Amino acid sequence: MGEIGAVSFVPQPDVSQIVRLDELLARYSDSGVQVVNALGPGFYAGRSNPFGNQRVGHIPGSINLPLTELLTNEEPPVLKSAADIATLAARAGLRPDRETIVHCQGGIATTLDVFALTLLGWDRVRCYDAAMGEWANRDDTPLVIGEGTPAQAS
Repeated sequence: MGEIGAVSFVPQPDVSQIVRLDELLARYSDSGVQVVNALGPGFYAGRSNPFGNQRVGHIPGSINLPLTELLTNEEPPVLKSAADIATLAARAGLRPDRETIVHCQGGIATTLDVFALTLLGWDRVRCYDAAMGEWANRDDTPLVIGEGTPAQAS
C-alpha cells in the first residue's frame, strides 16, 4: 500500500443555500415557499422572548417545527427516524415539493431542521441564518403573535 499524502481542505460555503433579508422579505408569502421556524412554540407564538428581541412573534405564514421535536428522549438525544421526521413535517403542514427556508434566532437551531429535512431527500432546503436576531429587531419586517394556523395544501 502506498502512503497517502497530506491534503489541505479549504471549506467553501455554498452561498446558494443562504437566504438574506431582502430575499425573504420579497418571498416569504409566495405560494411555492414555506418558511420554517425551528424554535420552541412559546417563542414562535410570541409568549416568550429569551433572546431579548425588540419585537416578538413569527414571520407571517411560517410553520413551527421545533428542533426538539426531531430528537428522541434518550440521553443523549439522537435524531428520530426518517419516518418519524417525515410524519412530523407532514403534520406541521410542510411539503417536500416546496422551497423550504428554515430559521431560528441566530442560525444554530436551524441547522438541525435543515439537516433532518435534507436527510429525507428534500432538495430545496435553505437557511435564513440571520434569523430572528435580525428579523425581530427591525421595524420594517412583519411579525404575527399567536399560534398561527397550519399550512393549507394547494
